[in-house]
Amino acid sequence: MRKKILAFGDMHSGSLYGLLPPDFVDVHGNPHEQAPGQKYLWDCWTEMLGSVPPGSVDMVAVVGDTIDGKQPKSNGEPLTLHRLEDQVDAARVVLEGVRRRFPTAEWVFVEGTPYHETADVLRPLVREFSRWPLEQTQRFPVGEAWVQLHHEVGGGMCKSAPLEREIVRDLLAAGRHKWQDHHVLVRAHRHCWGGWFEGKRVAISLPCWQLQSEHAARKSPAAYVADIGAVILTVDDSLLRRGMCPVSFKEHLFPHPQSRAISPWLSPA
Repeated sequence: MRKKILAFGDMHSGSLYGLLPPDFVDVHGNPHEQAPGQKYLWDCWTEMLGSVPPGSVDMVAVVGDTIDGKQPKSNGEPLTLHRLEDQVDAARVVLEGVRRRFPTAEWVFVEGTPYHETADVLRPLVREFSRWPLEQTQRFPVGEAWVQLHHEVGGGMCKSAPLEREIVRDLLAAGRHKWQDHHVLVRAHRHCWGGWFEGKRVAISLPCWQLQSEHAARKSPAAYVADIGAVILTVDDSLLRRGMCPVSFKEHLFPHPQSRAISPWLSPA
């Protein structure tokens, strides 16, 4: 069996640094103009969608942090949309564009970090797109190959180490507790693209759709510079019979703009 999956996460709709559709109008009828950074992200987003042939995707996987939440630690300062219903509506507009592009694709959603989104807020949106319930972890077979989606993953300067650790944990759970092991482990959260292969298994970390925030740059202007984009996974279980990893990747990445100051990203042009 062969399945092509469009995987992306960390849209952070509602954030000053996240995905905001153009000409968005909130629940009270107020228009919200894109800031320069949001316009850049939107241009990258539309280019990514346009580069994937219509109807060529079997599944769309949304891997957490779809909205940005209330940002209580910063009193909502890094938000462009302060109401959760507006953030969900903005995310809906973004995802509707994906559904129009791939009208027959199956959808699956993963919960993000509780700081940004909770299941009760996101569940109504998920029901509009997916027959699968919203879960912290999603797992499913593609023939004999097993795929696991989960948002959070450890960090650190060495990007590959947390992904290798995920493969080892998965194999330990399978060996000690007879759990189902997985050939493809998909993570998000770290806003960086990378992967680690171990025999017939691979763990990947997805890029994101949020620019570097003031919080991320507070200790260094070059810290936590995000990889922007999405990934197409092609899972083919026939490769397992040849002793190979059953997945290949086509990443769609965009450069993160360098700015002398973050503030010009925030004010509409």
